[in-house]
Amino acid sequence: MSAAPVETAATPSNSTQENRVYVGNLSYQTKWGQLKDFMKAAGNVVFADVLTTPNGRSKGCGIVEYATREEAERAIEELNNVELDGRPVFVREDRETEPKFNHNTRPQTKPQPAAEGSQLFVNNLPYSVQWRELKDLFSEVGEVSRADVILDQRGRSKGHGTVAFSSPDAAKAAIEKFDGYELEGRPLEVREDKFSNSRPFPPYAGRVNNRRGGFKPQAPRFRFNRPPPNPFTDRATGNGEPSATIFVSNLPWATTDNDLVELFRTVGPVKRAQIKLEPSGRSAGTGVVEFFEPIHAETSIARFTNYEYGGRPLSLSFVSYYAAPAPRAPKYKESSEVNAAEPEAEAKPAAAAAAPAAPVAAAAPAAAPAAPAAKEAEN
Repeated sequence: MSAAPVETAATPSNSTQENRVYVGNLSYQTKWGQLKDFMKAAGNVVFADVLTTPNGRSKGCGIVEYATREEAERAIEELNNVELDGRPVFVREDRETEPKFNHNTRPQTKPQPAAEGSQLFVNNLPYSVQWRELKDLFSEVGEVSRADVILDQRGRSKGHGTVAFSSPDAAKAAIEKFDGYELEGRPLEVREDKFSNSRPFPPYAGRVNNRRGGFKPQAPRFRFNRPPPNPFTDRATGNGEPSATIFVSNLPWATTDNDLVELFRTVGPVKRAQIKLEPSGRSAGTGVVEFFEPIHAETSIARFTNYEYGGRPLSLSFVSYYAAPAPRAPKYKESSEVNAAEPEAEAKPAAAAAAPAAPVAAAAPAAAPAAPAAKEAEN
């Protein structure tokens, strides 16, 4: 008896864009069959597919095609924000001209270097957003030559990405429009990508650092000089008394002093902001920000605690400084001290050796009076 064939999602031969919808925020356990059954509530589903990474893991989104345009529109109206497998999905029209099914994955071609000022860094992205949605969103202000969402080794979004425009003017327009723009409940942070021509290829890398392809970028080895003392950050920690200065921890390692200024000046004027450095000169993942007014420090703590910055929830509190450690006593005596102590040490045994002889010398006079008594006895 032959085994039953395994059912798979069949790709439609003729796909129509207006009949397709994009479904995001899917549970990573949701399969294409469950998605299809769920979307049938709006009409006749011709095709359903859950998009996956090259290693077969779900990307948390999918494509569904209906028999008619009206059914696709009904799905957007009726099934958006409805729970599937414990997660409220969002449903919108598919903005891709050509269907992006799993068999039609993005080619891993090396991007051309972006012109100076034309590439942007986009932070605080919802983890369900893929490069297609990012490109579609930023295409509203100009021609996008490439958009990437940075992925980890497991193919999951890190919550940030890059968008390259054909011109610097379009990039500036995108910053003005989308910095602070709310996408799926999360305010985006959009700024010029300062490392546009130095990021390793490919930045989104589907699969890097693995055995199936890609490469592991080799960072050059440097000899770091120990940074000079900095009383503003060196002994800084959190949980201090209310003041105009705050301590920020769990920062991404790439965060710079200017990044801190850009982030916190949205609350109020920043007097100074600096990253705390390790003795090696690398970031300690923490920083200190001083405002001109204490009220801005208090507002920043309330606003940015657990705020996702570069995919990491920030921790904030008023700054405090721990006392400098007391200097340690030398474990061994200095050679000069040892040499000076040697004559004294030699003198002590000599005195100790002479001390027992003193009672013997003192006892000799005590025997002297006995001699006359002996002479009297002889007489």
